[in-house]
Amino acid sequence: MLPTRAQIRRVWITCFACVLLTLAWAVVASAQEPRFLKVTQTAVGVSLVAHAADLTTTAHLLACCGDRFREANPLYRWAEDKPASMAIMKMSTAVAVNAVILKIAKTKPKTALVLALGQMVLVSASARHNAKKVP
Repeated sequence: MLPTRAQIRRVWITCFACVLLTLAWAVVASAQEPRFLKVTQTAVGVSLVAHAADLTTTAHLLACCGDRFREANPLYRWAEDKPASMAIMKMSTAVAVNAVILKIAKTKPKTALVLALGQMVLVSASARHNAKKVP
């Protein structure tokens, strides 16, 4: 069963609220070096929620309006008609990227924080873009 527009909107609103809270926390913690790791871990968690929101909205658009919409990432286009494969690919890629960010955070916490926040914002924007297109 496809998620409704209201359900997708709730997922996006939750994701957006998490993004704002994490950005606010990052600003507060920027003066305190040891807290970078905690902020980065939070940003990574929020980015995984954003990836799930992007996956949900993409799958919904492909299922209901596949003739009008396509997966924008060419690496995932082969799985447009295979939702389970797409979910496995997208989320395993998200987990791998975030694992690398967390590994970087041990030696370069500021760099990892910038990467995590950037990923979080970009993927959230993608999910928001998809949610606006849901009929």
